[in-house]
Amino acid sequence: MPNKNIFCNIPWFELNINNDGSYDLCGCQNDKLLGTELGEVYNIKKIPIEEYWNSERLRNSRMIKLGDIPDPKCNMCQQKDLVGYDSNRAKENTKSVIFPTQFDRSYQQSPHLHHFEYSQANQGLTKSNIHSLHINIGATCNFACRMCNPNASTRLQTEFKQLKWISADKTYNHWSDDPIGWGNFLSFLNSNLNTIKVLHIIGGEVAFIPKFKFLVDYFADKGIANTVNLSFTTNGSYTYAEYFESLSKYKRTEIGISIEGISTMGNYLRQGGEIDKILKNIQWLNQNKPQNMQLVLRTVPSLLSLPSYYEVIEWAWDNGIPIDNSLLTNPKWQLASLLSDSLKEKVIEDVTKILNRLPSIAKQEFKNQKDPHKLSITMHNECETIINVAKLPAPINADDLRKECAAKLTQWDKLKNINLRDYSVELYEMLSKYGYQGA
Repeated sequence: MPNKNIFCNIPWFELNINNDGSYDLCGCQNDKLLGTELGEVYNIKKIPIEEYWNSERLRNSRMIKLGDIPDPKCNMCQQKDLVGYDSNRAKENTKSVIFPTQFDRSYQQSPHLHHFEYSQANQGLTKSNIHSLHINIGATCNFACRMCNPNASTRLQTEFKQLKWISADKTYNHWSDDPIGWGNFLSFLNSNLNTIKVLHIIGGEVAFIPKFKFLVDYFADKGIANTVNLSFTTNGSYTYAEYFESLSKYKRTEIGISIEGISTMGNYLRQGGEIDKILKNIQWLNQNKPQNMQLVLRTVPSLLSLPSYYEVIEWAWDNGIPIDNSLLTNPKWQLASLLSDSLKEKVIEDVTKILNRLPSIAKQEFKNQKDPHKLSITMHNECETIINVAKLPAPINADDLRKECAAKLTQWDKLKNINLRDYSVELYEMLSKYGYQGA
């Protein structure tokens, strides 16, 4: 029997492709193959999807999920489990009818048990089909977000080169622009139309990447969109109204909107946008979206966002939009646990006030964090999770990471001629003690 705290069905049903074409194990994976030598080996430009599906890497991953030693690449889900949040691992396991509170029994009764047992007996090989595609189609983006990286933002590429954090001649090649990589992907799609049930697309800002429109139209033109759940992530600067006709043909469409704050701190964290316009776009979407469409706020609780995070929870509650957070694991110098003890106490106080104002709920065994019909439950869970995040102890090297954070932000803010003090006095006072000096 697998370990209930480790088992995850993702390696049997989901394929992830980074924007450089490297295959990864999961969208939540903290240490990706992106930009690595191994990522050049396990890459859609080199290996067709069908060949990768039973490659040594995926076979090993399946055996790890069936074992007793946690995979260090799965730190995000491990952190979510630790603070009581429904991790991606737990959510995906439910698709195999496997539940955390009755793991042994539900695992034995899972309709996918034969796949797991086959892999156990055959060194990780599988005969399962890919049901879910999580693909990153490029890096064209109009934002430079603090917690992001240049692989996912053309604007960050420019800024990181100016800061000399990456070399001036660094280039980023995307598999969706590569004839071999894109050809391998289309070949797979054409051969597996009836098995794909989930398509999740990220960028960049996908509105500005031509392959996004192709993919949205592809399943609709094939007449099978009504069997596919489509989701994509946006920074909120675009309403996607021109796509409504095509998106309404899907079984379900979800737009995940990345947002970190609803006040001026939102502008500091996700630079390039205007938070007031973004909030209006979200509200417009919420009022005018097709019936099959759901919105969810995709947040990344971090050192920089946590002090004002309660404002996001309040706004989401008032507008009836669920939150699905992804705890930041990289860069290390932005970990939420680096907050000072006094700021952590204030986070707990602010979020507890919201929690106490929410309607009371019955105890739930499992909570679908993105269910808009159970907003009271999801907001309770969000509050309780953020309180637990604020209780996480700082790492042993916390002061070194805080100094790194202060130094990085000093460089970055001087480049932009801004000062953290104008966005968050609390964070400014904390990081000033470690050397922060804005413009």
